[in-house]
Amino acid sequence: MDRTEHRTGKKLSSELSRRDFLHLATLGIAGMALYHPKEAIDSSRLDRNVHIFYYPWYANPKFNGKWYHWNLKGHRPAADLAADYFPLLGAYSTSDASVVRQHMRWISQARIGVICLSFWGKHSFEDLSTPLILDTAHRFHVKVNFHIEPYAYRRQSFIDDILYLLDEYGHHPAFYRTEEQKPLFYIFKSSVGKEDRDYISDEEWNFMLYRLRLDPRSESVFLAQTLDLGRCQRSGFDGVYTYGVETAPQWGELGKWFRSAGLLWSPSILPGYIDFREKAYTGEKTRYIPREDGKTYDRMAEAAISSQPDILTITSFNEFHEGTQIEPVMRFLEPMGYLNYYPQSALYYIQATRKIIQYWHEVKNKKITPPSQHSSEYNSPSINAPGTNPQGKNPLPRIRREKPQLKMRQLRSHKRRVHH
Repeated sequence: MDRTEHRTGKKLSSELSRRDFLHLATLGIAGMALYHPKEAIDSSRLDRNVHIFYYPWYANPKFNGKWYHWNLKGHRPAADLAADYFPLLGAYSTSDASVVRQHMRWISQARIGVICLSFWGKHSFEDLSTPLILDTAHRFHVKVNFHIEPYAYRRQSFIDDILYLLDEYGHHPAFYRTEEQKPLFYIFKSSVGKEDRDYISDEEWNFMLYRLRLDPRSESVFLAQTLDLGRCQRSGFDGVYTYGVETAPQWGELGKWFRSAGLLWSPSILPGYIDFREKAYTGEKTRYIPREDGKTYDRMAEAAISSQPDILTITSFNEFHEGTQIEPVMRFLEPMGYLNYYPQSALYYIQATRKIIQYWHEVKNKKITPPSQHSSEYNSPSINAPGTNPQGKNPLPRIRREKPQLKMRQLRSHKRRVHH
């Protein structure tokens, strides 16, 4: 159990002394210095079939003239954030070139080949950072695609916004394309029920995707966030991703189900989930999946890899409101109500992701057999039950202990592969 799991959820004082503020600022600057090694990036080792969700929605007064997102629902930065973890880089702005550069370095060190950039409509605040993110990602050989969010006017502007992304950014060298040179888009909340305000019918999706495919600029791949095969097919999507992990125990069967229908399968792994501080001031219902010192991330990875994904998605690099981030965070802020990765280091989840990707390569090269393929008990509901241990042996800790590290091997060609 994480040592800092138990907290009262009480509202902290918004008063921050000059000394405390300077201390936090110093920690952020020190974090950048400590975790900015001059390491050459080997682009051949980045996995283009591993995509991580990235959020460009953070702002602070220094770079943007105001706070944005860190101050959600009554929180008052810089000490009081709408997040249960405090970033190692401080309450940063995703408009800050030095922050984006450090993010891309960490992502490339994790061997992640693609970031899925959260998109909230043309010329939105999040869209303003896209040129900077594309340019910086290119420096680190990372590719960028887009995660289309359920913004208020998405139904009316979906076609125009997809064409805008293709026209505005499609020629950038960091813009991600599949092996067949097709752009790929993730569509969040694409198959919610009629009671949801973001509902769009199957017929509407089918019409919009059909219209886009008639345009020679937009012969793209569209992945729906759904596990409803019928709706996915009726809507005209090319595959699915989960984003969440509620169905992890069934991923093996779901993977077979979607692949047999000729659809791409992309389960999403996450290290944990917590939204206590974001909702602490409003009394909203909260949700919690403990990290269990990294064991949750390992179990998610086992379940996903055992289901033979076409793409492995990771939730997330920096979604701090929901506590799913793998980005490094500060320690020693427990008195202020923040969690951390102790006893692991700040870089633990960057390194863990690298080992997970290495493990996936070993499985695809048939050097390792996933536990769920020889133990039906391993891929059990315990994956989604905090505080329980799965049956069977987890090989990821063994891989982490081995020295020297196992070298990544060349992937075998596969007709359903999305990218080399």
